[in-house]
Amino acid sequence: MTFFGVFEVPKIASKDEIIFEVSRSIHEILALIIIGCVGLHIVGALKHHWVDKDETMRRMGARAFVAVFGLALLGLATLFWVRGELKYLTSADHDTASMSRETGAGETVVQVIEDKLEKWIIDSEASRIDFTFEQYGSPVGGAFESFDGRIVFDPEDLDNAEALITIQAASIRTGSAERDQQAQSPVWFAAQEYPQIVFKSTDFSKLDANRYVVDGVLRIKGVELPVSFPFLLDIRDLRDGLDEAIMTAEFTLNRLDFNVGEGQWESGEAINPSVSIKLYVRAVQYL
Repeated sequence: MTFFGVFEVPKIASKDEIIFEVSRSIHEILALIIIGCVGLHIVGALKHHWVDKDETMRRMGARAFVAVFGLALLGLATLFWVRGELKYLTSADHDTASMSRETGAGETVVQVIEDKLEKWIIDSEASRIDFTFEQYGSPVGGAFESFDGRIVFDPEDLDNAEALITIQAASIRTGSAERDQQAQSPVWFAAQEYPQIVFKSTDFSKLDANRYVVDGVLRIKGVELPVSFPFLLDIRDLRDGLDEAIMTAEFTLNRLDFNVGEGQWESGEAINPSVSIKLYVRAVQYL
């Protein structure tokens, strides 16, 4: 987050749903108190001017039209607050509907995500989507820095578990600005035409105590293919009855299956088609 493009505001904490809600509430309360105090001050000045007909407003160096204009500005500020509050209350529905449109999911997926009790918020700051590939025989590591999603997961109710993950293709980072730019080109991820990489689960199954397998559909560059991989899940108590989940997984994909690396790059002589994916996802449960 930048301050009018002048400097970057430092991150004092990682993303946290509870801190967000508390901070937002305090900010709103203080803003409403300020609006109320200023509004009462202006109304009092107008009362002295129009009802008491004394010199209070003139001694303050103000005029009636200025006070009326101030009340109008406060009214607009209040309307903006109401509008923002309504937008916030409906944002969850809009976000979920947007993800449904992006993935081609129907109303069933949206309904499952909104209605289940075991919902999880992904901590994007603490989570990682890393990958490794070979370029001319040497390993090259990278990551996608921008991703988000919704997760509904209860170990005791896997039949109703759902995961919908969205990755921004343009957020790819490989340690080289030139290579990152090339990766976003039409030959590779075509990030401008296909800005999002989307994974939507279709089934979960349990292997043993903390190990599961997820089946789903992965869409990259407009190509949708079934993908299945095992993962390790550690769910532990966080605080105040909330749970924290840590999911780790490692699997491989063939980039050529998704038309990633076309033309001269299809042979695999320069860049190996096999890509190793490593996931570390931290999520916090909310009710």
